[in-house]
Amino acid sequence: MKLSHGDRIALFAPAGAVSERELLAGIEILESWGLRIHIPERIFETHRYLAGPDESRAREFRELFLSGDFKALWAARGGFGSLKILPYLKELELTRRRSYPIIIGFSDLSLLLNHLFDRFQIPSWHAPTVTFLARLSKEACDKLKALLLGRERFKINGLPLIQGEAEGFLCGGNLASLASLLGTPYWPDLSGKILIIEETNEKLYRLERLFTQLALAGIFEKVSGLVIGDLCGLPPEGYLSILKEILPPDLPTGYAFKIGHFPESRAFPIGQRARLTISEGRALLFEIDK
Repeated sequence: MKLSHGDRIALFAPAGAVSERELLAGIEILESWGLRIHIPERIFETHRYLAGPDESRAREFRELFLSGDFKALWAARGGFGSLKILPYLKELELTRRRSYPIIIGFSDLSLLLNHLFDRFQIPSWHAPTVTFLARLSKEACDKLKALLLGRERFKINGLPLIQGEAEGFLCGGNLASLASLLGTPYWPDLSGKILIIEETNEKLYRLERLFTQLALAGIFEKVSGLVIGDLCGLPPEGYLSILKEILPPDLPTGYAFKIGHFPESRAFPIGQRARLTISEGRALLFEIDK
């Protein structure tokens, strides 16, 4: 699941309306990596706060995905809207090709990425959208390039909360976006998977509500491990007591991983098998061979 110099990358807008200035700044970064960028004609279409009507956004994704013309599809922006196109992908017909384009995005795109792996076993990269790329630090941008071009394997450190070890496919992403799937036909099967969570623009009591919602739905009893990324820029002491109250005492859990909506954010591969090791003073998540 890697890119190469000269690969054709199509942008797509499944969620919020796209800023031309931010998009062009992100495209400049991708082109500096030697990637060839395709910009669909309707990328700047708007419908309220969305990047066009639901059916239009879904149709664009289906056409780009099935065209066979692109090595990857990179989401222009998150925001809100991916949830509304999932019903239009229910009848997504997959051709008999050996491979499909790599899907890249984060935030609201968490819904689509997890849906594609859950229903079609298609892996993807949970990584900053194109409009977010210019906000990354140089170190984070270089790290993203190395991961996507296959120069490094996925590995990330955090801090320990509940010691233990876990192994399974990686899943997850934005907490509020994922929670919005509960009670719908699109909630993914997380059994035995390592769940990664990050969040932005939520107050502490809302975070507690969302974590409680997942707990009451039995999600933390199903996953094999839990990885907490950035939570709205809050210091850990602001939320650790909440997690200790909510989480099962034997669920291997780490926190303060560099995953989320901030300049040092790191990407992770949804659908990749990985191992989580939590010991005293250390938490490590890394990919393993299937």
